[in-house]
Amino acid sequence: MKRCFLVMTLIVSCAYAQTGKISSRFYFPGLIGTDFQSNRASATYKKGLLLNTAAEYRPDDTLAFFYRFNFDGITNKYNTNAVDLPTNVKGGSQHHTYLLIGPGYRKKYGNISWYAAFQPGVSIRNYDEVVRDGSSYMVSSFNKNNLSVKITGGFEYYLAPHFALIMEAARYQNSFPNHPVSFNNSEMAVSFGFTTTLF
Repeated sequence: MKRCFLVMTLIVSCAYAQTGKISSRFYFPGLIGTDFQSNRASATYKKGLLLNTAAEYRPDDTLAFFYRFNFDGITNKYNTNAVDLPTNVKGGSQHHTYLLIGPGYRKKYGNISWYAAFQPGVSIRNYDEVVRDGSSYMVSSFNKNNLSVKITGGFEYYLAPHFALIMEAARYQNSFPNHPVSFNNSEMAVSFGFTTTLF
């Protein structure tokens, strides 16, 4: 507990020292949360663990616009009897990696701010598959890539000029009317974390 308190104190102290430096324009949000799959999915999913890491560039503290790159990872356990799947494993884990980049808008009110972001990118899904090898069977993994769009809304509470606690909600749009993707339904996510400058 003492170590955790010391680390938080050090982060906040460093954040106070960043005003005016070029490095104070780069923020690195880190969050952890869970996702919620659609009821219309072709499989039954358990809630997955979401790890959300990002690099954000703010051109100026007086400007509301920013640009963010996200590297998000989600793992879900699933069960299904559907036949139009990219894998022959009816119960297992689906690992999802999102690489997304796009603009956002932030409005600050003292120590509190809200923001929204729109980030297109790619969704990389990893599955297990049972493959026959002569007289035996083996499990291998493979990837499928698809277009994805992340729409984000969040709130920040600043404990220092360059350190804030975050609550964020997001939607990952993975399937589109003219480009449906089997077994890759859209999902919602809620996560909590913090953002700060590196130096």
